[in-house]
Amino acid sequence: MYAAMRRTPQGDKFVRDGRWANERIAPSRRVRGKTAGIVGLGRIGKTIADSCKGVGMNVLYTGPNKKNVEYGYVPTVGELAEKSDVLILACAVTPQTRGIIT
Repeated sequence: MYAAMRRTPQGDKFVRDGRWANERIAPSRRVRGKTAGIVGLGRIGKTIADSCKGVGMNVLYTGPNKKNVEYGYVPTVGELAEKSDVLILACAVTPQTRGIIT
């Protein structure tokens, strides 16, 4: 997530190619204040949610059951994707979740 939003691979290539002396790199995005949408708030999903909250992100989640947590619940993956800047899949691979994102 950090590498994608902060454009770390592009920045590395920019410096290694020596372009930094004569050009400016395109700006990157900050994660603080963005919304992370997590599909599956099990043990791993909850750990990811806590990390996202720790860096100042808003956290929403979806899953088969609404949980008693501080994060906002969204009933469908589609709605979660619409409301999120970053979509994170932390669900088990099952027949119900296979192909959940196309």
